[in-house]
Amino acid sequence: MGHATINEQRWYYELEGPQDGSVVVFANGVLADTRVWGNQVPVLSKRYRVLTFDFPGQGRSDALCRSVTVAEQAQGAASLLEHLKLDPVHWIGASYGGEVGLSLAVEHPQRLRSLIVADSVAGVDANLAGRVGAWLAAARSGDPELFFAVSLLDIFSPDYVRDHPRAIEASRRQFHKLNLTSVVHLLERFGELELPHLDRIHARVLLLCGELDALKPSHVMQAMAQRIPQAEFLTVPGAGHALSLEKPEEFMTACLGFLAKQEA
Repeated sequence: MGHATINEQRWYYELEGPQDGSVVVFANGVLADTRVWGNQVPVLSKRYRVLTFDFPGQGRSDALCRSVTVAEQAQGAASLLEHLKLDPVHWIGASYGGEVGLSLAVEHPQRLRSLIVADSVAGVDANLAGRVGAWLAAARSGDPELFFAVSLLDIFSPDYVRDHPRAIEASRRQFHKLNLTSVVHLLERFGELELPHLDRIHARVLLLCGELDALKPSHVMQAMAQRIPQAEFLTVPGAGHALSLEKPEEFMTACLGFLAKQEA
């Protein structure tokens, strides 16, 4: 674990697994940090060199003092990979991390061997704009309880909320640790996301979506898959937006199978 200074900001990162293994990168959703991959890293690091990191504004990376775009985060991630001498890599991104991965695949294709994108989009429609707007208003209030209440059913499916009260309570406590000013800066320019050149992506891509994802629905991801030359699309039944948390075994099975095909 350590910090790398990229564009005058400190990025927190962790590296695990064999030195000679192919590199797999996990990229967080907007409200997450490296700890969200606790189910996945121990499995993958037995074979792969695994990088987890926090974007500026998340976890143990520097807080943000201005709003940033997804494209800026992709540029920073490319610089981080160069700094650590890890590219090209297999990139696994959830939500915001997937969108950064798509931007990376378009603008910095030499950095990627393959791309797994979970519950992500290539642009912002009216549904997503409305939900992100509500998140932004709640984050600006400075009240973590309000922010949690507003975003809860966008992140988790109703069945998961009902059946996993301990996990939901842990998530609620995690919201109290968020730097809400940084969250605002992460969200403010998200509405500008527009990736019109998905046809330029030459890496093989797996798109995963929770069947019950209300924030970034499966039909949006399926349409996105049709614009990417070498894309596979898979819907995971019974899962909401937080796919890797709600259905960790199904998520890992899909990732391991896809990675094995790329390595072969």
